Amino acid sequence: MSVVSTTIRAAAGEKARAGARAARTGSGDASERERFERAYERHAGELLAYLSKRYSDRAFVEDVSAETFLRLLDRYDGPLDDVARTRAWILRVATNEANRWMRRKHVRRRALRLLAGSAGGSGASQAESAPASLAKLLIESLPLHEQEALTLHHGCGLSVEQIAGVLGVAQGTVRARLSRGRRRALAIAERLGLEVGA
Repeated sequence: MSVVSTTIRAAAGEKARAGARAARTGSGDASERERFERAYERHAGELLAYLSKRYSDRAFVEDVSAETFLRLLDRYDGPLDDVARTRAWILRVATNEANRWMRRKHVRRRALRLLAGSAGGSGASQAESAPASLAKLLIESLPLHEQEALTLHHGCGLSVEQIAGVLGVAQGTVRARLSRGRRRALAIAERLGLEVGA
């Protein structure tokens, strides 16, 4: 069991024992904990996969995931058994939390420096040995709203309509962000002499 899941389950047990949500669920503390654990089992893998496709720092991914599930435990007011609604809420909160942290870290400048270093040195062979890392760094170099759209679409397989629901924007806005993000990523790759598959 990972540190993330252990921490979250301990918090869930504490929350259940405190009975803070018994009034909403109407079925007692144990039932609330079971519902939360089911929601965690259902969504944790997808959330980690989504964040891992977007960010290369594993510790950062685990921190955002833990914070998202702690917020689910404390702040989510919908039924945990509503899979689609809970999933959209989790992805939206994780996206917002990651963006907040990334703004403070100035990830765009760091990612571009790393990309410039990857483009030098051993050149094409280095790029071929770590295509996934370079793809993440390319994504991290984009504006945050384009990162969100590209990762939710290509990383999580969400449709334009689903992404619009997660981010709370119009479908046309999602299409524009996907298009601009792809063009911008290709332009950065070309400028740095990186080969991008068709």
